[in-house]
Amino acid sequence: MTDPIITQYQEWKYLLAALKDNPKLSYICTAGNYVQKLVLAAPLAISAFVLRDTPQLRNLEKIKILVIGAQWHDALDNGCWYQLISDFCGLSCNVEVTLVGPDIFMENDRKTRLRPLVRTGFAEAVIIKSGLKEAKMDLSSFDLFVFFHPGIGYGQCEWIEGALSLVVKTGKPIMATSYDRAEYEMEVGYLEAHGYSVEGEPIDNPFFIELEGAVNGALQWGRVLYKIAPAI
Repeated sequence: MTDPIITQYQEWKYLLAALKDNPKLSYICTAGNYVQKLVLAAPLAISAFVLRDTPQLRNLEKIKILVIGAQWHDALDNGCWYQLISDFCGLSCNVEVTLVGPDIFMENDRKTRLRPLVRTGFAEAVIIKSGLKEAKMDLSSFDLFVFFHPGIGYGQCEWIEGALSLVVKTGKPIMATSYDRAEYEMEVGYLEAHGYSVEGEPIDNPFFIELEGAVNGALQWGRVLYKIAPAI
């Protein structure tokens, strides 16, 4: 059995070169380097987490994932790129993704969706412009919950006292990300102060991307991945 592609290549330049030689995925390389990273960062982060922290999911015929508090860059091309998770993990399962967030499309973000790049029959994600509680979904039907950069600043009570308090009750795996180790340590402290805990060591993800807009420079989106314990 061939090792998953993300365990064979631990740098963007080597991974993108390997994709270029892959008949199934080579079309991605028709885009510019930053565009490639932008559309691949989210599925790569989830893939790395699944391989290390949720091996039980690799035995499923279909993995149902819920991304909570999704933003525009989590929903590029209507979330079709999450279908690459099975390829990156070396699996044959189907992937079904739902993206939920009240601010998922703002600031003309539809213009940033890379429609000209899409030449696939990938299924798009289910996109719900709403808070998690208002969406009234059957959370027990999902296999994995993802919080991309929930943070500990503005809105921290919303995800820890709101969304997180709902998903921990399912007992299913919960993934979260931080921009760096310093933020990760602060998030762990904040979680523990609210009765939650983190399982295992964090993952230093080599496939992060730099997003402009921070006061002190670019943010390293997806730099640190970690697992929140599914029950208090």
